[in-house]
Amino acid sequence: MNTTTTTSPPSPAAESVPVDPRTGRPASVAQGILLLAVSSMPVLGTVLIAPVLPAMGQEFAQTPGAAVLIPLIATAPALLIGLLSPLAGLLIERLGSKPVLLAALVAYAIVGVAPAFLTGLVPIFVTRLAVGATEAFIMTCCTALIAGYFVDRRRVRYLSLQAVVTSLAATAFLALGGMLGNFGWRAPFWVYAASLVLAVLGWLFLWPSTERARGRAVASGVVRLPVRSLAAPLAVSFFAAIILMVPIVQLPYLLTAAGVTEPGTIGLIAAVVSLATALGAFAYPLLVRVAGAPIVRVSAFFVAGIGLVSVLFAPGAVGIAAAIAITSLGTGALLPGLVTWCVSVIPPSRRAQGIGWWWSSIYLGQFVSPLVIVALSTAFGGLTTAVVVVGCLGLALGVILLIARPGARSVADAVATGR
Repeated sequence: MNTTTTTSPPSPAAESVPVDPRTGRPASVAQGILLLAVSSMPVLGTVLIAPVLPAMGQEFAQTPGAAVLIPLIATAPALLIGLLSPLAGLLIERLGSKPVLLAALVAYAIVGVAPAFLTGLVPIFVTRLAVGATEAFIMTCCTALIAGYFVDRRRVRYLSLQAVVTSLAATAFLALGGMLGNFGWRAPFWVYAASLVLAVLGWLFLWPSTERARGRAVASGVVRLPVRSLAAPLAVSFFAAIILMVPIVQLPYLLTAAGVTEPGTIGLIAAVVSLATALGAFAYPLLVRVAGAPIVRVSAFFVAGIGLVSVLFAPGAVGIAAAIAITSLGTGALLPGLVTWCVSVIPPSRRAQGIGWWWSSIYLGQFVSPLVIVALSTAFGGLTTAVVVVGCLGLALGVILLIARPGARSVADAVATGR
């Protein structure tokens, strides 16, 4: 992280409403909807091709290393997002948010569609790494632009809607990937071309808000990235991401162990449970206005932890689904709660890089989550116990936040509650 000079970050509460330099008007619903749509693109990286992985495995069964490469085709993009998001934030500060986003969307379409033409498993895997690299830039740009275009309650609302849209998109893209898979395993990759349409719309309706931030930084002196202030939200976000992935990855295994083996039934239950994630994210700004952002963050960890611990006592598949749905309500509120906490401690001129580090912590946590579950299952003798241990981690984080109360005095949090 860049740590030059020591100028204190300006208070988010003092931010004026940004305007489009071409029109003199502030961001509207049009910019908000467009950024939410672009935010859903990286969800394609994992869920769209998940239904066709078995078909790919059959075609490349004779390829050396196929047993390892096929699963990584779905998960490798998340690792690249985790590794490259800080670099994305740095380049956004240097080059501007709009040109970086447009270039990333075009590159995303090219490398995303590429497997529809490739015949080798290794080249396909390489393109999947490239997809993850472009997703790092897309996610960082979108979150930075939302934070740059909107202030106060509107910022909290759109950051919450970002989590809602990505949750719903995951469900929709999973179904779409399954339907397109009926036409062959290459068909779903064509959906990546949709990012070209979003690139055109971005060129027409977006403006590079980071240039405005850089202008303020030049006028007032270079502002450092507040490493100490960022340490807490980044560390908490990493461990939260481990919890976030449990409902997504482990629910099918828990249902199978409970006797539900029909893929269609598992998929339907998973889709219904995923709606709880969207509901939690949608409720976040309303809850913040009532209880305050720090209390909502603590409560979200408690709800997620209680849900996972309840798996130990859940009666059958219905009980497991209910317990994971409770967990998903909590995790749905965690993402907007954590990103708004992170944004609240970052100077506007360094927002892109700070958000890049935040996305890095989230995706690295998601990447290691299955590995943590495997290690805990081995150590404690089963998946259910491992899930309960992760639930205890959520409860422990809630207790730590309740006692330490980091961010409790954040001006941005106070603004979000209307106080």
